[in-house]
Amino acid sequence: MKSSQKELNWVINDDYSEKRKNRKAKMRQRDRIVLDIGSLPIEKIPIPTKSRDELPAVMRSLQYIYGNAELRESIFDILEKGIKLETIGCPGMSLWEILVIGVTRLTLGTNYDRLEHIVNFDELVRAMLGIEKFGAVKKEYSVQALRDNVHLLKVRKCSKR
Repeated sequence: MKSSQKELNWVINDDYSEKRKNRKAKMRQRDRIVLDIGSLPIEKIPIPTKSRDELPAVMRSLQYIYGNAELRESIFDILEKGIKLETIGCPGMSLWEILVIGVTRLTLGTNYDRLEHIVNFDELVRAMLGIEKFGAVKKEYSVQALRDNVHLLKVRKCSKR
């Protein structure tokens, strides 16, 4: 193993042990996007402007939200009121992932099986989720993970009353 890989493993293991010690830490994070080598920042993702499909326009809106920290934080505040932030268990999807995937599902009016295909194979959606295009380990979402997390995003829960 190369020394940089050993250091990375040590940092990851140390971070994991710290989280295990502090069980009261929030397990669902607002924004857990760490760009990998070769990934574009979300603000710089090229989105088609001449497409007649609904998805690119929605992705452009999400890109604007992500780039505007004040707007993004106010949306996360609304989401946190409707989504229980668990204090135990495995980390769930970040609020950003739930927002992107949930908005994609609502925009396309699709079921979870098609949604699984979209989030695992559509380059634009994956880029918006902060997932690199190329890599040794490809992050994938299962249908069950989508059901368990995306159903938390309900239009009535997110109304700002």
